[in-house]
Amino acid sequence: MSKSLGNVIDPVEIVKEYGTDALRYFLLREVHPFEDSDFTIERFKEAYNANLANGIGNLASRIMKMAEDNLDAPVEVDRNGYFFPDYVRELVDGYRIDLVMDYAWAKIAELDKEIQEKKPWESKDKEIIKNLVLNLYRTSCLLRPFLPMMAETIIEATRSNKKPEQSLFPRK
Repeated sequence: MSKSLGNVIDPVEIVKEYGTDALRYFLLREVHPFEDSDFTIERFKEAYNANLANGIGNLASRIMKMAEDNLDAPVEVDRNGYFFPDYVRELVDGYRIDLVMDYAWAKIAELDKEIQEKKPWESKDKEIIKNLVLNLYRTSCLLRPFLPMMAETIIEATRSNKKPEQSLFPRK
């Protein structure tokens, strides 16, 4: 993006189409906090679909659908929220939110891997499903300061034991 070249992207238009949390995600994870970074609409769309629509959005939908279908009550979670691990606090203190986001997406990848390996949709194993819900809740609490609308939607879903009514991040 360069104002002098005239290839500026209007953030208001991105927010209208994708939402505030999607733009926040991209700026926090894909734009380096201390160096120049490229922003193109193509990179934005790629990150949106890969990490939001197919990543956390799909994961939350899958886990909460299994919970809704197989658990009799919501999983007990700490209603006061989840505290950041020391490692994450150090990153935040150093303004390395990009690395906090990488940490959160590593947790998301771990949950995806656990689902693929344990196949709880087949076994209907309530303990596996409860653990998935708890870890989804914790990851959402970790992301709450950075992606507040998404995090609140997932946190509410875990507390009510219901899949969110609408897709968090529809594929574009």
